[in-house]
Amino acid sequence: MSLTSSSATQIQITSVVAVLLCCVTVNTGCGPEQEPSASSTVQTDAQDQSTLDACRMRLEGVARRFRPDSLSAINDLTSSVGALNAWLVECAAQELKTLSVSEANLAYLNPAAQRSVSAPRFSVRDVIYVRDSLIVSRLAQAIVERSNSPHDLEFSQVLSLFRWVGNNISLEGTAAAGTSMGFLDTLLTGQGTVRSRVWLLAALLRQLQIDVVILLPNDAREDPEDDSEFLIAACVNDKLVLFDPLTWLPIPSADDDSVQINNPAGADYLATNDRWNLPQVRIVAETSALCPRMLVLQEQLPAKLSAILYEEISGGTSDIRPLIERLVSSAPEIILADRFEWWDWPDQQATAAMALDESQQRTRDQQMKSFEAPYNRDPLDLGTDFNEILSDPSLTSEQREALWQQKWKMEIAKIRELEKERDLKKLFGRPSDYLLKIRLEQVEGSSDRRIIQQLQRIRNACIDDAIRFTVPLSVDHTGQKSIPIPESLQKVNLAATGNSLYWTGLCQMDRSQSGTAVSAFRNYRRQYPDGKWFYPSLMNQALSEMAQGRYDAAFATLSEADHMANPERRRVVLMLERLQAAIERETPSAESIPDADAKVAPSEPPAVDQPSLDSPDSADDAV
Repeated sequence: MSLTSSSATQIQITSVVAVLLCCVTVNTGCGPEQEPSASSTVQTDAQDQSTLDACRMRLEGVARRFRPDSLSAINDLTSSVGALNAWLVECAAQELKTLSVSEANLAYLNPAAQRSVSAPRFSVRDVIYVRDSLIVSRLAQAIVERSNSPHDLEFSQVLSLFRWVGNNISLEGTAAAGTSMGFLDTLLTGQGTVRSRVWLLAALLRQLQIDVVILLPNDAREDPEDDSEFLIAACVNDKLVLFDPLTWLPIPSADDDSVQINNPAGADYLATNDRWNLPQVRIVAETSALCPRMLVLQEQLPAKLSAILYEEISGGTSDIRPLIERLVSSAPEIILADRFEWWDWPDQQATAAMALDESQQRTRDQQMKSFEAPYNRDPLDLGTDFNEILSDPSLTSEQREALWQQKWKMEIAKIRELEKERDLKKLFGRPSDYLLKIRLEQVEGSSDRRIIQQLQRIRNACIDDAIRFTVPLSVDHTGQKSIPIPESLQKVNLAATGNSLYWTGLCQMDRSQSGTAVSAFRNYRRQYPDGKWFYPSLMNQALSEMAQGRYDAAFATLSEADHMANPERRRVVLMLERLQAAIERETPSAESIPDADAKVAPSEPPAVDQPSLDSPDSADDAV
């Protein structure tokens, strides 16, 4: 009996202990998870934000490296590729995993392009495309900010960009047309083919999210070699506007009698023309624009370095409304989705520019050589600071003269030493790439007075044909000696001074300073009658004169440009016809001239919007 009672007591104690242990276990870890404390949540959010900020700063640093500051930097982008891929792996790999190229988009590309678009990393071609897009983005914004848009903002932007390309990218002559120039080369040199212009226009409009394609006749079997066999079509406010790439003028609507054609034709033009009804459509873009990695990069670029990098062609990769759908809706009875194909010329040109043969490389080097100017020569190291010694006020005139004599002798000895060593860099200077840096600012859209002043400085620095230094009169009665600059360097300087003067005129056009622009273009032809900008300067001078309302002067200038040697003669002929019609409309007929004896009410003189040649816009900008 006692044994049984003791066992029961032990069982009860054991049960109580078990219950207590279970309670302790539940309270310490077996129960529901506790909510994280507020302090730990804040710490996690701070870490995530810190990571995001670090990635943004890293991407901003990578993007800034894309801007070239020398000719070698234009060609060598290997380090930029590595830096961009490192950012992609560490900061954007997860976003890229969620995207893949749709079969609908891939269908427009050949197998090699498909592999390139589907690759998980950036290539050199991609980095070149990103660099060019960043430059063009700044240029497009600058052109738009300068343009006047009284009514239709988007339509005015398209016309402003179209005209800027025609004014700033002159057509190459036949001899230079065979060289494969990259996108940035075309922008910097200001020369290109008809197709180079189309490529640049499409890139500019993409930055404003305005669609542009090429239209071929409905009976064309393949991309024609003749550039007159296609049209440019831009989608503005869900309507098509058409441009002629050969004359680089809009296709005029029936009621447009303006000289530069302010009211382009649209879908009605295509519908009423048998060859252009239901045209073939070519998509103007590089394959890099279809890469999902470009969409990831586009969304994470900092605002001050933003650009449109990605294009959704047929849909399925992103939620962006496809380009084909946007264009079909602008002319549903004329533009058909099954008529779209890829225009592979930009890809071919970009690839060819990266793999020039020996002859093409020499031609390109010659075209780009002027950007190395001016050549900076280091001061002669004489081992004595004569400036400090000569500044001593206690020196007598005899002592000062003796010091000058000593300085001159040491300079002569040093120069003769350099001549014997044949060290041309020490004697004549090293390339500064200063013209390249100023020109890059200009093609990025800057046209302020500082650019004009810097171009003037480059011209002054390149104008000498010899190095001149002072010598004692006992050595030479003139007190001067000179060493002729080698002919190869003089050619570079001559090209740099001519380019600087012509680009000054373009800068003044951008600033709406028509009077000084006319003077700059005239001065260019006077100083360089055989220069490569002879006909482009005539074209832009005529446009500046028209901006002043001086139609007679513009007609005379364009008549001089009406020459077989002018690659843009078709444009000149068409503008002359329309300009002549405008002059005849403004000239009163004989019946409208009042009788000499009739009393005419006095009227106020017409307002002058643009400065005349006799009163330039600014003394600082005069050339």
